[in-house]
Amino acid sequence: MPDVSLTRLRQVASLARSVAGALDVDSVLRQVVEAVSSLRPGASCVVRLVDRERGGYRVAATSGPDRDAVVSVIPFGMGVTHEVAQRGEAMLLPHAVGDPRMVSPMWRTAGGLQVYYGVPISAAGELLGVLSVALSDSEPTAEEREIVDLLASHAAVALGNARLFEQSETRRRTAEALGRLQPALDRFP
Repeated sequence: MPDVSLTRLRQVASLARSVAGALDVDSVLRQVVEAVSSLRPGASCVVRLVDRERGGYRVAATSGPDRDAVVSVIPFGMGVTHEVAQRGEAMLLPHAVGDPRMVSPMWRTAGGLQVYYGVPISAAGELLGVLSVALSDSEPTAEEREIVDLLASHAAVALGNARLFEQSETRRRTAEALGRLQPALDRFP
């Protein structure tokens, strides 16, 4: 087994337990970004979800020192977030500063963030969003990338669970409404 810190394993296990029964997606996504940010001092993390109504990838959760500089919606077709989404696989940019694909202004000048690592969040073959990590120093280690990938999977499970619960609730409310209408319908021949 690779050299994985006990603290990180506990953090991932705790998050896995939270996700297993979670219906509060916002809470789970906050836990995900906090877990990613705790991998390294100065790390920033953003979870963006596909938002068809807004025409892009909207911020669902963010953590780290640069959270105020995060663009709220990245339009479809723009940026590294879209590239990660389209590829459907993780992307590492060891020298992201000045990269024309970076949408947020925090990537335009050196001095802060240097490295980008993005992972798609997918469930049942459907892209739900992208988890992006920004680091100020070196590339994420193989262990850190594995943890980020695992946390993106946890986010996908939480989003999938919430979607299933919402669909179930919609069916339940529809059945209840029909049940209330049935006595009135029974009066007609």
